[in-house]
Amino acid sequence: MGVLVFLMLGLIGAVILPWMLERLPIQLPQGDFWLAFGGAFITASVLLHLLPEFHFMVKVVPLIAGGFFLQFFVEMWTQGVEHGHAIEQVRISAPRLWSLWAALGIHSVMEGTALISAVTLRTDIATNMYLNVIIHKVPAAFILYFLFKESSFSKRLRFLLFGAFVVASPIGMLLGLALTDYVQVLWVIGAFVVGSFLHIGTNMLAEVGHHHQQGPVGIVAVILGIIVAWFT
Repeated sequence: MGVLVFLMLGLIGAVILPWMLERLPIQLPQGDFWLAFGGAFITASVLLHLLPEFHFMVKVVPLIAGGFFLQFFVEMWTQGVEHGHAIEQVRISAPRLWSLWAALGIHSVMEGTALISAVTLRTDIATNMYLNVIIHKVPAAFILYFLFKESSFSKRLRFLLFGAFVVASPIGMLLGLALTDYVQVLWVIGAFVVGSFLHIGTNMLAEVGHHHQQGPVGIVAVILGIIVAWFT
């Protein structure tokens, strides 16, 4: 239970990071290195660790494919905010922002449940799943935070909505704990999330290639992401 509390606190800390950093007199770095590293890490960790583990627990291929294409359809609506892709317009309509918040919230709840799913397999797999969540949760929180800041929503409503996003993954973890007697259901949810991770990771790498960032920094970031994934 202590480990689960630590994971929850880590997730909450990751998504309140934008609020904390905005109050520091620093210039935030460009996200190109993070995009390349994160894409390589997520893709490699899915192929090296998560996919092999879930493969032995469930009939995984249709579920992985389902999660992959579900994420594809989600990103048609969210424009990739969940892995840190910036939206062209900083100020968007209220209905659009509401739907974006709902999509990211559901995505976060599923990720939290998938963490518990991974715990039922092996502790090291849970750690790998956790790192995958954190790596794309931080940039997603940055973008959502600043979209709320530029919105027409009241300060109180912005606080409540972002707070709900903060606790979405921990709520998913609590849901996963409630389903521990139904481990097959947990594995199915976990497999779907692994599929979504595969889409997120490959999409991040595709963005790096699309922006023609094949310089030394991008290459180093990708290699570093693969190495870190291999040893975690």
